Amino acid sequence: MSTPAPNPTRFAAFLERAIAQIHAQENIPKRVIADELGYAVGRQGSTAIDYWCRSGGHIPTKKPS
Repeated sequence: MSTPAPNPTRFAAFLERAIAQIHAQENIPKRVIADELGYAVGRQGSTAIDYWCRSGGHIPTKKPS
């Protein structure tokens, strides 16, 4: 069975939906959630998260260490 091709638009939609759900359940600002996710994957805050969600989406090029 082959792995489906990465879909940047779908990835961005799932990421944005996850952030929105955390925001709704925990009442934490979306910016704080994005910052924490960015740090969790070894990036400098929300910059990577913002990039992955913008302009139709982007797929991370490497796995977090």
